[in-house]
Amino acid sequence: MAYTIFRSDLMTATKDASKHVFFKIVTADVENGNVLKIGKLVTGERNSYTYTTPAVNTPLTSIAILTTPELMADERKKNLNEFINEVGTTARAFMLEKGDVFSVTAAGLTNAATIAVDDIVELAAGTKLKVVASATGLTSGSTKVGTIIGIEGDYFRIRVGD
Repeated sequence: MAYTIFRSDLMTATKDASKHVFFKIVTADVENGNVLKIGKLVTGERNSYTYTTPAVNTPLTSIAILTTPELMADERKKNLNEFINEVGTTARAFMLEKGDVFSVTAAGLTNAATIAVDDIVELAAGTKLKVVASATGLTSGSTKVGTIIGIEGDYFRIRVGD
């Protein structure tokens, strides 16, 4: 199975470590490029947070996108799309800031076959981001994440807050 590949093109968190969040993955494997709602610090931990699946109206300030470096213990796996954050591991995530630009492959988005530049990206009731054709297509009460600003091969570039 091919998993989402995440690319941090121009993100605040790449220079500002205060925008990093770490999650202890506990319920199910989660792909990079998926979003989680930040919870409370894990008891006895200094940097690991609990998480929940975001609702469509979760504030963007409570969301982080998984960005764990793709290190695979199985030496036979060579492709980035074979990496997933497994239960029991600690996953790195970046908090989103207005103006950030990141890219994900189609596996991280809904409606990937119909995505076009200027489409709107919003939260869905789950960990994957939802893409709609225009602002009028936004789900009622949903949180807008950003806009598709480019398509580069297998990657969809998203600017947060646009």
